Amino acid sequence: MKLRSIIGTWGIVAVALLPGAAPIHAQEPVQGPSSDKAASEPVVKAVRIVRESDGHLLAESPTGIFVETGKPLDREKVAESLRALYKTGDYAGLKAVVTPVTDGIRLDFVARENLFFNLLRLEGLEPPPTESSAAAAMQIGLGQTYRKQFVDEALERLRDTLREEGLYQAEVSAETLPHPDTHQMDIVVHVKPGPRAHVSGIQLKNETAYKDARQFTPRSSGCSVS
Repeated sequence: MKLRSIIGTWGIVAVALLPGAAPIHAQEPVQGPSSDKAASEPVVKAVRIVRESDGHLLAESPTGIFVETGKPLDREKVAESLRALYKTGDYAGLKAVVTPVTDGIRLDFVARENLFFNLLRLEGLEPPPTESSAAAAMQIGLGQTYRKQFVDEALERLRDTLREEGLYQAEVSAETLPHPDTHQMDIVVHVKPGPRAHVSGIQLKNETAYKDARQFTPRSSGCSVS
């Protein structure tokens, strides 16, 4: 399970990926009241969700998680928050990272953002094929998780379809239009059809070991029948 590989069996709950960040390590069992243990934890001053690739801020003080600002860090709530974020389907590869700040820490949930195919539009296509046939050939399912590999494979299927219609020199490319606020991705496919090949004639060439049949006229034997 992906979550288990991040949290482990309760060793390191968070992995430090950002400059200056500090990982959260499991503590040795503490004797005494639970309030003493909580008091030893740093206070959470801010909670964010940031993009793994570039650290871009995706959400500040996100809802639906269990970690609370202004309170000591609770590792169980960090784990519960990771599970809750996974369940939304909006994120993948989540990691919890802490960074020291004045009088406490900042907790960042570092994630790969999931976007979903929302719209597919083709521009420049000259039928045949029709736009609906070309879109069907691409096999992109609306609502499917966006991956660049899926788009590349879809464009290759479109090229095959165009070649079947005589467009052997067609050029296709895809433009992506992300909508991070709704976790959606629009795909605009640009088509430069080029000249369409046409059949001008058919020639049959005998490449077998047998010679072509020849027409001949039987010679007269000089005999007549009365």
